[in-house]
Amino acid sequence: MRAQSFLPVVVGGILAAVVVTAVYWPARTNAFVTDDWVVVVELAERLAAIPWQEALLRPPADYPVLFRPVPMLTFLLQLWAGQTGPEPFHVVNLVIHAANVLLLTLLAWHVLDGQAPRPALRLVTAVWCGLIYGLHPVLTEPVIWISARPDLLMTFALCLALLVDRLLPADGTSRVLGVAVCFFAAMLCKETAVGFVAALPLLHLALLGAPAPLGLRPLVKSLAPHYRVYTALLMAFFLYLAARSAVSGPALGLHEMQSPARYIASFGQHVLVVVASMTQQIWAAVWPFQNIEPSRQIPLPIDAMAIMPVAALCAGIVALALRGAWRGGAGRVPACLFLAFVAALIPVANIVPIPAVSVPVEVAVASRYLTFPLIFACLAVPFVVLLADTLLATQPAYRRVFLWIIVLLWLPASVAYVRITIPLWKDDVTVLTWALARAPTYWRYGRLGGHYLLTGDLPRAREALATAVKLRDDELSAPFWLGLGVVEARLGNSAQALLALRRAAVLAPENTRARFHLALVQRSSGDSAAAVKTLEEALSRIRTSGRPDMPVGQLHYELGLAYADVGRAGEAIAQLNAALARARGPVERKTFEGALKQISPSR
Repeated sequence: MRAQSFLPVVVGGILAAVVVTAVYWPARTNAFVTDDWVVVVELAERLAAIPWQEALLRPPADYPVLFRPVPMLTFLLQLWAGQTGPEPFHVVNLVIHAANVLLLTLLAWHVLDGQAPRPALRLVTAVWCGLIYGLHPVLTEPVIWISARPDLLMTFALCLALLVDRLLPADGTSRVLGVAVCFFAAMLCKETAVGFVAALPLLHLALLGAPAPLGLRPLVKSLAPHYRVYTALLMAFFLYLAARSAVSGPALGLHEMQSPARYIASFGQHVLVVVASMTQQIWAAVWPFQNIEPSRQIPLPIDAMAIMPVAALCAGIVALALRGAWRGGAGRVPACLFLAFVAALIPVANIVPIPAVSVPVEVAVASRYLTFPLIFACLAVPFVVLLADTLLATQPAYRRVFLWIIVLLWLPASVAYVRITIPLWKDDVTVLTWALARAPTYWRYGRLGGHYLLTGDLPRAREALATAVKLRDDELSAPFWLGLGVVEARLGNSAQALLALRRAAVLAPENTRARFHLALVQRSSGDSAAAVKTLEEALSRIRTSGRPDMPVGQLHYELGLAYADVGRAGEAIAQLNAALARARGPVERKTFEGALKQISPSR
């Protein structure tokens, strides 16, 4: 393609990116919310105590399943540059999203090659695709939420892969290597990039332009020129698995997470989980003008009758796409592009239930999972609109007018939705209150209580955490019993604190944080002997599991103080020396040394 013919679409793509950035610009003033405190703020605290290599390859302690070094590197670079507030992180998210809008506009220009009769129409349509994607309401979560940066970066890498696949010579090695490298980079951003392997052949079929019906032999022949690319993608995928195994172990870190699989009672329920997951995602892409709460989840078990109407509608859309792709004609391009969208969703369809940190009784269908798959749906839009317009040409005029009214109103409605949604992500209280209004689940009350605890609003923290443990009282609610115990202790209610912390320890025996705080309350209540027993058990469990869920130095320190209380000075000194050896920074070191000098003045 000549440079002069390519320049207008580059300018158009930049303008689309600028418009999208302007619409989202108020989001830069939002605070850190929910997982941001773990992914960004905790990472900042860890940098002082660990080598940069470990910070890059090993995620925060609460998210051991994640192996996403590329997004982690972007966080580290900002932290090393002294950017510790939320605004710079929001701005980077906006820049990445704007870049994705530009790349999609360029990609749409290539996909429309030969489809638009006039260059001007082709340019306008390509920019329109970029705007539809950039302002699609379902993408508010990945753009506004800092923790969703892996989805944005994965999409950027995969859009580059699609452009490389289109721009470089079809039979050249550079195309094969370029697509594979971009795909590998996307996998290092987020593991759900694997859906690209299933979606790419469908894009290749969409670009054939052959009107004849497909058969098995023509299908194999049509994809034959791309076999080297597919082979390279598989090799890149196995290279990713090897890298992840080297860092996270043979289980790839999955053993650290709780899977919803044990809460899916039967094969029929598993089928319903997959159907419900795909239905939620397809419907959110097709009609996003609804209140999509953050980190959408589907509670288990699935009620078949509740999902049946929308599931039937989505199944009908998929069936029409399959028919259009197989039969050929004008419907093949949009049909194959829509099927590529569906194929890219396979990794997040809960065929293998997506692991959860603390909510395995629900399956995840978060809006951010659509960040890359939506690329194909947006590419299909102009073809669907033109096909619908052709079909309605012989129908009453008002139907055609209604179609174009929807087309013209879509972007203004998207802008309005995005601007309404941005303030709902303002801070933890706002986003969690919004989410609770949509789905009042125990874990959302628990997170809200955790936020109030961090900010010192103890009465509200107690109310939210008490509601959480009333809604659910099993091992999954143990962290919220722990939070409730800490709140009661800070309010001076030792008896209630002991009850809550003992409950947390019973429900989650491996939770050393619960035992640590239980020992603090026991010791402050004058029962240092019980505190000794509790802390000894906590350290014993850590030795058995090998996976501490809190800094071990603090456990040794508190155990040393408890030993000193009961007159076991030798053991107290040994524990404080062990704590000193595990001090995470100068403040801890000074605290541990001060306690050691009080017990052993000769030191």
